[in-house]
Amino acid sequence: MKRVVLFSLILTSLSIHSKEKAKLSCLDKYKKSLSKKEKRYNNAMKRYRDNRSRAISNMMSPNFGNQLLGSAAVQNLKPPSIVDYNMYEKNIILSVEIDLDKNLPTDTLQYIYNEAYEKYSDVTFKKIQNIMLKGFLEGKFCGILGPKAKNSIKRYVLKQLKTTSKDSVQVREPAVINFKEDGKWLYEEEINKPLENKGILE
Repeated sequence: MKRVVLFSLILTSLSIHSKEKAKLSCLDKYKKSLSKKEKRYNNAMKRYRDNRSRAISNMMSPNFGNQLLGSAAVQNLKPPSIVDYNMYEKNIILSVEIDLDKNLPTDTLQYIYNEAYEKYSDVTFKKIQNIMLKGFLEGKFCGILGPKAKNSIKRYVLKQLKTTSKDSVQVREPAVINFKEDGKWLYEEEINKPLENKGILE
């Protein structure tokens, strides 16, 4: 019996460790995805430079045909656009790693802040960053389809802000505050009758 319990505890411990490891690796998945895109972009840029270099060499050739080919190639060659590689991960990674005490907020933090401020006037960039870190630790941004973009992260942050704000303290205003009638201050009414339903506290 003791062996069964011990074996069960070991399995549970390994399961928890495995889940924690998966959660903590979410940010690494973003970095891995970004690294692959950067590699593809750099390879495309290298091909462009090599092709351009060959084309320029042909333009310098004593052979007129090669000169024409080289000139046409130079005119038609276009460098790869970094936008086409959609490296959205870069700004998201920077958003959780940046030191906000020393640097301006990233585009992602600013984007989420602009959306959040309309509903939560006390929101800060640091608060958004902390919620994003929480999401990464819980693996919320890493699904079957890969790392999520900033819109999904924004929805998560707004949901978390809504959850935390619903527990905020509601301050009840006194029923009568410094209201003067016939030369007498009537603020005593709130003191004498603090609650309409006295049974709540009895």
